[in-house]
Amino acid sequence: MQRTTCFIRTYCAPSTQREIKGRFQNFRKPIYQAPHVNPLEESPDFSFVDSNKTVSVTSPAQLKHKLDQLRLGRKIVSLLENVKVMEDIHNITNQRRVSENQKVEASRPVQKGNEQIQ
Repeated sequence: MQRTTCFIRTYCAPSTQREIKGRFQNFRKPIYQAPHVNPLEESPDFSFVDSNKTVSVTSPAQLKHKLDQLRLGRKIVSLLENVKVMEDIHNITNQRRVSENQKVEASRPVQKGNEQIQ
């Protein structure tokens, strides 16, 4: 259903707003947005006959995407290094706790006799 906006003694033009039906939460950002790729921006470069490309990107959008992927890769590697350090610290603290528990068990008095007298 299209709404029309009319003014006195003017032409009634249909508006571009559509009526929203259903449940929409326009105040929230969507969880995932599929990337829309324009075929004119990200396509093979056919300007070279022998297919030897001198540049690996053909558009600013493609360059931005590749730089973003490189940035994400570097960030993932640095975060994985941090996880490795945290795992090492966790293993060291677990070994220390086990050794302290063994020292406490060794310092406790041991029961001398288990046999019952009849």
